[in-house]
Amino acid sequence: MSTKEEKVVNAILKYRNFLFLILVSVIALIMRLKLFSFQSYDFRIFLLPWYETIEKLGGIKALNTQVGNYGITYQTLIALFTYLPFKPIVMYKFLSVCFDYVLAVGSALLVQALYDSQSKSLFLLVYSVILFVPTVVMNSGLWGQCDSIYCSFIILSLLSLVKNKKIPSFIFLGVAFAFKFQTIFILPLYILLYLRNKSFSILYFRVSFISFYLCCLPGIIMGRNWLDPIRIYLGQIDETRINLLYPNLSGMMTQMNNGNIYNYQIMKSFLIFLTLAILLIGSYYLFVKDKVWTKDQIVVYGLWIIWTCVMFLPSMHDRYGYLVDILLVLLSFKYPILWINTTFSILESWLVYVSGLFGIDINIQLLSFTAVLNYTYFTMVVFFNKYDKLLMKSIS
Repeated sequence: MSTKEEKVVNAILKYRNFLFLILVSVIALIMRLKLFSFQSYDFRIFLLPWYETIEKLGGIKALNTQVGNYGITYQTLIALFTYLPFKPIVMYKFLSVCFDYVLAVGSALLVQALYDSQSKSLFLLVYSVILFVPTVVMNSGLWGQCDSIYCSFIILSLLSLVKNKKIPSFIFLGVAFAFKFQTIFILPLYILLYLRNKSFSILYFRVSFISFYLCCLPGIIMGRNWLDPIRIYLGQIDETRINLLYPNLSGMMTQMNNGNIYNYQIMKSFLIFLTLAILLIGSYYLFVKDKVWTKDQIVVYGLWIIWTCVMFLPSMHDRYGYLVDILLVLLSFKYPILWINTTFSILESWLVYVSGLFGIDINIQLLSFTAVLNYTYFTMVVFFNKYDKLLMKSIS
């Protein structure tokens, strides 16, 4: 090796972390940009018409009217898009892609926090893996959906929580809720943590309430009712199909998506109460098991709660497992046994995404069966098996 060549190699080795970060980030961006021209069914039928309607109503002035079924915070961003000289599809997707990077950074910091480590290599590994999770790429680059936005704030909330920064945690939780109603799936974790660890006052929940309404303030200033942010979310649960292509328990009975409202209402009630029962029994076990929850347990139990909600509640959409996949990836870096669950979960999500985006037929009943088994295996690991800190001691 010549002297000049050696200098180049040494420079590369010296700055390898920075070079890897840039290379991964650029490749991830190019990968997504290549997908920007694709127009999904959701974009053509919902997102684009919403954008055009808001634009016709005067951009920000349109905030006094509900357009579409997304929250006021997201509608505010769409209104701001209308003032920029870019195509709607570019604006929708670019926003989601930006939050892919926020999600990757937050995820890497959360894993570092779980390890009590400042390792740059660990940060870069988690960061890069999250950026290239297939459903993360497809959700923003192909679908143009906003799941990376609310999930980013949930990850930041959990990061603040494990670092014992309660106020930022509840602020981020409120912001997440302002973007997506599905944030409610993780709310039981905070309630249980309040009762179990006794490390914060119930008044901290009002921080989330305030941050939620601050995000909705532009719409309220433009004339919206103070109850509108809640009413919008209540309208989102008005559904007549038992399953919307998400592999879970209700996915085994998609034949009920035939318009029979009576049958739907019966099974809807059954699944809701079943979910509540599982959460209640599981939460009681977790509650009495340990006097104080560790950082790892907070994230593990949070994942179990979210996964339980999407696995048993009715009318779950095809993208509702997004946060489950993310948390599984993060915990797999700490507990390699979970890579089994992670692999199956991402593959299941991948098949659902491909079906939803490209109209490819899948056997949702079979996929739902494997998803329930995957969830059950994870639950057994969390509650009963002995894997390092995932060990669940017997109730004394």
